[in-house]
Amino acid sequence: RPEHWALQPGPMQGAITVRIDLVDDLGADKLAHVTTLCHQHRFVVRVSADTELSDNVLALVPMVNKMTVFHKTTGLRLGGWA
Repeated sequence: RPEHWALQPGPMQGAITVRIDLVDDLGADKLAHVTTLCHQHRFVVRVSADTELSDNVLALVPMVNKMTVFHKTTGLRLGGWA
């Protein structure tokens, strides 16, 4: 989910380094469309409207406590929200 990621000034160890492609200003929130530096993966991140997104290279950090993980073979849920 877009709101389960955070953008930090980057790059940062343990994070995914991304570049901003587009920012949609939704009023109370912004949707930042970002791409990894290798151009292989795209993400959409929801941030608050007052978040400054002037840096071109940022660190994309997952909110691990919001993650749900599934077993590769069985598809069964292994974890969930804390």
